[in-house]
Amino acid sequence: MRSVSSFRPANDHDTAQLIAGSQVIAINFQTVAAANHYWR
Repeated sequence: MRSVSSFRPANDHDTAQLIAGSQVIAINFQTVAAANHYWR
C-alpha cells in the first residue's frame, strides 16, 4: 500500500484532484453510515 507521503509530491500542485478524491471518500462514508442506520 502506498503511503500518503509518496502520493502527495506528484499531485501537490493539482488541488482539484485532492479535493475530488476527498469528496468521493466522504460520500462513501456517508453512504455506509446511512446504510448502517437503515438496518437498525
